[in-house]
Amino acid sequence: MDTAKPYLVAPVASCLGARLTRTSMEDNILSPRVQVSSILALVERFPGIDLVFPFMDTSVEARALGCPHDFKGRVPVVSAHPFADPGQIAGIETPDPYESEPMHNMIEVTGEIARVCERPVMSFVVGPVTLAAHLMGVTALVRLAAGNPAAFSEVLENCVRIVEPYGRALASSGASGVVILEPQLVFFPPRTYEQAVRPAIERLARALPRPALHVCGDTRRHLAAFGLTRHVECLSLDEAVDFAQAKDSIPELEGKTLMGNIPAVNVMHRGTPEAVRSAVERLVGSMQGTFFILSTGCDMVPDTPLENMEAFMQAAARPSAAS
Repeated sequence: MDTAKPYLVAPVASCLGARLTRTSMEDNILSPRVQVSSILALVERFPGIDLVFPFMDTSVEARALGCPHDFKGRVPVVSAHPFADPGQIAGIETPDPYESEPMHNMIEVTGEIARVCERPVMSFVVGPVTLAAHLMGVTALVRLAAGNPAAFSEVLENCVRIVEPYGRALASSGASGVVILEPQLVFFPPRTYEQAVRPAIERLARALPRPALHVCGDTRRHLAAFGLTRHVECLSLDEAVDFAQAKDSIPELEGKTLMGNIPAVNVMHRGTPEAVRSAVERLVGSMQGTFFILSTGCDMVPDTPLENMEAFMQAAARPSAAS
């Protein structure tokens, strides 16, 4: 990351581009051409964006493995978990990312926006916990972690095996960095993370350029463990985490770049432009002297008011905020 600047501006907002191109979320997910057009429209409307993301879709790898899914207004949602027996996951053939349509679509999107946007592109893969939850169901996965830690670790290692070639392909297509999405990780205690999840995350992160870890929800009890994950450079965290307090009180976070964490729903979607500006100014002010990536705590809702996105970008660009 370029630490010459006090922070980078990178809201996870690509889905708002669908509003600008008047296209459906389903069309953007299924058509690389449509998604690239939407992302370019967003960057043209908000040229102060420093890092560009494809659309966030946590179902790509699961769909590549044939998991049933439904579109529910935003992105595909896995609707059934076909691998009830953890032993079945060891037998899954690793998909060729260039032959799998869901993966190839996102590789194509990444390559094209990297070629034309003149900004670094941060792509997404799901982490091993989230892929395993898609395959088995999160309740079954939590029970497995508690009752058979060795089998749980084996499942995670097989999920890394499945995801890693896709992450490498995204990097080869032009991704400057890759964000490991782990929205299901919050259901597991820090001890499980330390003993089983962290080794799997480390293995995946080693294969990726400038790897980041994104975890939704209240992760305050996990922060020290996250900080000890050596190969993860950046932690993308949700609104429950006070960035300045975390940096001051958790020595394990030294050397990690924090990304976030303006509330995507309560502020960006439901708030007023004034509330957005206030939230951005508070976060930037609290992080004076510390390089970070100013972003949203998670993916924005597609119908987030564009005036709120404008307020975000205006507040981020204020000289008084950046000094």
